[in-house]
This record gives sequence, C-alpha cells and structure tokens, in this order.
Amino acid sequence: GTFVEVVSPDPRAAAIVFSEVRRIEGMLSKYRPGSEVAQLNQNGRVKASPEMFYIMEKSAGFWELSAGAFDVTVGPLMDLWGFTQKEFRQPSPDEIKETLKIIGTNKIILNFDNDTRYATKRVVLSWVPAQSFGSSLIKIIIYNLKIVVVLN
Repeated sequence: GTFVEVVSPDPRAAAIVFSEVRRIEGMLSKYRPGSEVAQLNQNGRVKASPEMFYIMEKSAGFWELSAGAFDVTVGPLMDLWGFTQKEFRQPSPDEIKETLKIIGTNKIILNFDNDTRYATKRVVLSWVPAQSFGSSLIKIIIYNLKIVVVLN
C-alpha cells in the first residue's frame, strides 16, 4: 500500500487528498471490480476515460523508450514468480518463456475513441503507472491548496 501523510493549515486538506486517492483508486485499481483497469483485465476491453487513456498512451511511450523495460502488462510474470499472492517460487525456464509471450505493452491496442483493448488474452495491467499518475494528480491539487503531503 501507499502511505500518505497530509500536513496543512487548511482543515479541508486531508478530505480533499483522500477523496482524490479514492477516486483514482476506484478508476485504476486492478483489485476493485468496477475499476477501468479491472474491467480491462477481466474483459480484455474497456471504454477508457480520458485519464485512463492518457495513462495508457504514456505507458506505451515509456515502454517503447525503455525497449520494454517499463511494462505495465507485467502482471502474469509477477503472478508466475508468486509476487501477487506472496507465494514466491522460481519458475522453470519454459514457464518464463511461455509467460513472456503474453506480456508486452505492445499488446495493448489504443483506439482514438478511447476504446482500449488487449490484442492477446491474459495480459494484466499492473498498478505502477496508475499509482504514479494518481500521485501526480494529488500533487496538482495540493500545490493549488498549498498542502504538504508525503507519499511513500
């Protein structure tokens, strides 16, 4: 989880910050069934909000610039190693090879009408870019209200 500490003379500050955290998590959490990320992971397609579509566009750009090192579809590989359920194991080379076939941000198709879908099944969007995006939105809000927030 993310640790958030809000320090401000404005009595509205904490409520504003945590309201935004809840809104972003409700949109981008892979663990909340109604979120866009969860819908995309479950159905392989979602009519993305402008914010979600923006994140996906930026993620694709970072994936390309990093030669695949930044990959928002790494979920199946994390599952394979046991990171998701905290049941760690070392998979076989064949398991890794097979799993690598189904990941890659290049397997996400972005259409200009905000329709976002996966080109292959079992691609799973992870939380990392969403968390960074959420932190950026919160920073904008707190800057405008002159609030000090610590995000860890």
